[in-house]
Amino acid sequence: MKVLIKFVCLLALLSAFMALGADTTRAAEHSAPGDEFWDDGFTLPNVSGTVSAIATDGAKVYVGGAFTYADGFVANNIALWDGTQTLTLGAGISGCNGMSCSPNVQALAAQGGKLYVGGNFTAANGLDVNNLAMWDGSQWFDVGGGVDGAVNAIAVDGSDVYVAGKFETAGNVTVHNIARWDGTQWHALGAGISGANANVNALALQGGSVYVGGVFSQAGDVNTPNIARWDGAAWNALGDGLAGEMARALTFNAGTLYVGGKFVGGCLAEWDGSSWTVSNYWCGNVSNVDAWINALVVWDGNLYGLLCAPRQGQNVLVWLDGNTWNFGFVGGDDPNASLGAGDFVYVGGQGIRAWDGQNWLDLFNANPKGLDGPAHALAVDGNSIYVGGVFTAAGSVAARNIARWDGASWHALGDGLDGTVLAAALYDGALYVGGDFTHAGALEANHIARWDGVSWHALGDGVDGRVSAIAFNGDQLYVGGTFAHAGGANANHIAKWDGAAWAAVGHGVNGNVFALVANKGSVYVGGQFDRAGATAAKNIARYDGRRWSALGAGVNKAVTALEADGRKIFVGGSFTKAGGKSIRYLARWNGKDWGAVGGGVNAPVAALDAQDGALFVGGNFSQAGKTSAHGIAKWNGRAWSALGSGANAAVYALTHRGADVIVGGIFTQTGDKPAGRFGIWHDPAPSRVTLLKPDDGKTVVKPKVNLDWSDSPGATGYILQIRNAAASPKIILEQTTGASEFQTPRALSSMETIIAARGPRRKISKSNREFNAAQKFFLRRVLIEMFVARGELFFRCRLQRFAIQQKFYVAVAMRLPNARAVE
Repeated sequence: MKVLIKFVCLLALLSAFMALGADTTRAAEHSAPGDEFWDDGFTLPNVSGTVSAIATDGAKVYVGGAFTYADGFVANNIALWDGTQTLTLGAGISGCNGMSCSPNVQALAAQGGKLYVGGNFTAANGLDVNNLAMWDGSQWFDVGGGVDGAVNAIAVDGSDVYVAGKFETAGNVTVHNIARWDGTQWHALGAGISGANANVNALALQGGSVYVGGVFSQAGDVNTPNIARWDGAAWNALGDGLAGEMARALTFNAGTLYVGGKFVGGCLAEWDGSSWTVSNYWCGNVSNVDAWINALVVWDGNLYGLLCAPRQGQNVLVWLDGNTWNFGFVGGDDPNASLGAGDFVYVGGQGIRAWDGQNWLDLFNANPKGLDGPAHALAVDGNSIYVGGVFTAAGSVAARNIARWDGASWHALGDGLDGTVLAAALYDGALYVGGDFTHAGALEANHIARWDGVSWHALGDGVDGRVSAIAFNGDQLYVGGTFAHAGGANANHIAKWDGAAWAAVGHGVNGNVFALVANKGSVYVGGQFDRAGATAAKNIARYDGRRWSALGAGVNKAVTALEADGRKIFVGGSFTKAGGKSIRYLARWNGKDWGAVGGGVNAPVAALDAQDGALFVGGNFSQAGKTSAHGIAKWNGRAWSALGSGANAAVYALTHRGADVIVGGIFTQTGDKPAGRFGIWHDPAPSRVTLLKPDDGKTVVKPKVNLDWSDSPGATGYILQIRNAAASPKIILEQTTGASEFQTPRALSSMETIIAARGPRRKISKSNREFNAAQKFFLRRVLIEMFVARGELFFRCRLQRFAIQQKFYVAVAMRLPNARAVE
């Protein structure tokens, strides 16, 4: 029978697990205050990371890799699709051996209702294990103490479990990269596998023998590069072995051993029992770059393989039809992609899909809402949010690198762009996008294009290099990037388009431009340069329409984000000095001098967005000022605040729609919710509080002050705070009914705070000095202010004590489900 060979490698063709059943586990509710304000609608296509291993057991499909979510469920690196629903395996796999590693699953083998799991991890559902565990369908078990290094391959033969990877001991037995577990104890396979940096990547069982592939030069005392056979008693070479970089995959079909990897002469090898045949057709003629076969399976009598070419930027589907080879580029370049075979051929990488021999199938939930690749650019037009980046799908909609979210669903913009979108802006009802592309749909459009709502348009001949930033100054479109020419004219990294023709901006700048913002008739330019026109300008400059000017001494490293707010220009990047001052990653230019912004952040800034007097900052930081804030933070002019738990990876783009903050990047989680590279923070709406009594100017005779205030819709409780202005609040909690009236429970100490709210009681230290019960209080004036402290919305007024003019502050605060400071 003729063997049909098909090769596929996917990164960006993704789908989502369907979430059903009571055995599933979702994220813990609101793991940090504020997480409730993150939108939970942007679920990831099937898993939130890489699928490196697939195993089937009847209708069950197990997937393992490095991911947190499966269909919005907290799965922790392993999950099960049972044919109708997604199930998690307890709390999954966690922990890691090493300072800088992350837990991951690299190998799966299922047989007889048992699933063996290998990789780099130290816990299974909280059970201490060492890189190897077994799931019996309801709970996890240790397997003989595991092994002391990573497990890359597992094969099961009856009661024997063969485990291979890069380790030296199994339990207390010295084994050298491969071992056998008989259900009771570990056994070495002779002297094991050895050689410089030796490790085993693949196992296959046939005729009572174990076939081993990887990176090694010796099996036992037999010299054999990268491939060997264990016959149950001794190691054997297979001819001269397979010289080259590595063997990554093994399988048998019709008695022939097929080996995928990267060898001298090719990436697919066949062993007929006596000699090798190595082919270079697929990794040479098809990809034209350095490539290898990463996985092999047999399905429906045919051999399927995974051809991976990370430097290609596209992956290839290849198949043999009679004597004719056919192939097509399908996207993706994940070097850890995987294959499995069951009811279908299952293809893993950044997600998982199924191939039925003719069509791709969405194996799991066909309605994800996130993106399957990074988001680099955002623009808002009414209720529509435009997102640009590097992706092939927005939710379940095929969309090449650009898409529109209408508040309920995703839409493609024609056939999209053939390369990365890095910048977007709206003007006069049209969307302008820039990036690293040459076609918009079928139209030639060199790095810049316009979408009119129906079709794509080129802007003349475009520019001859990447566009990283775009901004409108009046009706003039400015673009910045790595290019040297615009419309054939010299442009030097920045140019402008007037609707009909391109023109230079002065003499440009002498380095790459990464950020632009227009403000009060001028265009501010950030990047990595030291001259703007003839003017010395360190990484940032201003163009007023006629001439260039520097912003003082500039900044010492690249500027990657700019935003204007009134006369202030906010600047983000990788710099550590601004105007000669020690200012890290975030700075403010007031027109004359440089200043810090609340102590800045602790890592480079990639995005800025100003709204309603607040500045939102995005990047890959973990701290803003002294506040813990991951990937995104808010500066209100006085203090930093986090947006719940923030993002679990870098934020590249920010904008807003009303009070909503829109974020894009490479993250897979915002707050405690899955978010596929796109998320929305629903910034809490302000609520107002009005103090009804005591009135302004009223004498308060008793130290037990009666206060009354107007209610606010949505309030779930109230706080009364009375404190000395110079003192930090000292707090006790008293039960309240949530009514809008409160009497202080006792006489007030001079340095004491009393807060009434729902919650447990806490004690504080108390000053010995008490107010004289006969002392009069006089409310000289009421200063109304709204502010947020410790997650509560406060109304504050000032009381002045009549006798000795000692100032106290009274604040009424509400626990509101949607509360933010009024600037």
